[in-house]
Amino acid sequence: LTDPAHPVDATPEWLTLLVADWRQRNPVSEYGWWPSLSAKLGTYQNKPVLLLADQGRLKIFDLSTGAILRDLEVPAGWTISPFLTDESGTRLAAVITAPGQFSGPNPERIVIWDLTTGELIMERDTTFVPTGWLYMRGQSIASLEFTADGRRLLAAGRKGVQVFVLP
Repeated sequence: LTDPAHPVDATPEWLTLLVADWRQRNPVSEYGWWPSLSAKLGTYQNKPVLLLADQGRLKIFDLSTGAILRDLEVPAGWTISPFLTDESGTRLAAVITAPGQFSGPNPERIVIWDLTTGELIMERDTTFVPTGWLYMRGQSIASLEFTADGRRLLAAGRKGVQVFVLP
């Protein structure tokens, strides 16, 4: 057991190198900050993995070796957040947005991939369109969650809560 007051850095070397490469492609801005890099833990075929959103792609990495297990493409220039896998690691859901690419509300979609085949199994427009003249920035979907059996996806945000039954 580790001491909570003194956590041990267990970052694998392959991840350190991956982040260094990302910093080379994304130099510090004139204001002294990097664009954000989105990563989280997930599951792929019942194994823990690292999910990484970078350059319009969602990549799934084996935690121990750094091997890319699945590489999914999203529309160029669209941002990816939030994203997650179901418990068994057979599906991945994400909210993708295109901030500032069009006039009016930011286009936004929920997409779900079958991780066994890499195929897109659902794509749904969820763009938030405010009523009246008021334009509000920000995503309409703030969080996603699969049910334990992976057959439904819950999406919560400005529109309330939506439940999608998956094929």
